[in-house]
Amino acid sequence: MSLVSLADEPVFRITIPSKTQFLLAAGIPVLAVAPGEVGALVESAGAGLAAPPGDPAALARALTKAAAMSDQDLQAMATRAASFYRSQMSESINGDRLFEVLAHAALDRRPGRMRRRAPDAA
Repeated sequence: MSLVSLADEPVFRITIPSKTQFLLAAGIPVLAVAPGEVGALVESAGAGLAAPPGDPAALARALTKAAAMSDQDLQAMATRAASFYRSQMSESINGDRLFEVLAHAALDRRPGRMRRRAPDAA
C-alpha cells in the first residue's frame, strides 16, 4: 500500500494527482490522506483506504486497518485498483472523452466562451 498525501487546500479538492493514477494503474493499493475526491475515489473503487487530512485519529485507524489486512485482501485491493484504472482513467478511455470536450470547446464560438483576448498594448 502506498501513501498519497495532500494538504487540505482548496486547489487539492478539485484534482486527482497523477501519483494516484499511477498507483492505480500499477495495481498498488492506496492510502489516501487528501481532501476532495481522492479518498472517495479510492474507497469507492475498493482500491485502498482513506483518511481526511489533519485527522491523526482517522489516519491511525486507517493504518491499523491496513496493517491487519491479509495478503489476499491486499491482492484483491490491488486487482480492483488496476481494474478501476483501466475502466475509468486510462488513456484509451479518456482520450476520446478529452477529444470530445476540446472539439466542443473549439466549436463553441459564442462571445466570452473559452477564448481570451490579447491584452491591450500599453
